[in-house]
Amino acid sequence: RSLRLDVTHIKSLYVCWNSVIRKIFKFDRWESVNIFVNGFGYLNFTHVYDSAVIKIMNDMRHSSNQV
Repeated sequence: RSLRLDVTHIKSLYVCWNSVIRKIFKFDRWESVNIFVNGFGYLNFTHVYDSAVIKIMNDMRHSSNQV
């Protein structure tokens, strides 16, 4: 449960992620960075978040630690 964010939080972080990309690469606020991000092989926030959750769950499943 602690690994899952609700849709509102994910959308908010997605906006922040795109804003950082815009700042780094000097895009205007109104320009979409999705094609740019995908074209250079970077992942958008949703993919990064989902990959992190999957990795954590895999690590926990394969851990020898007992809960």
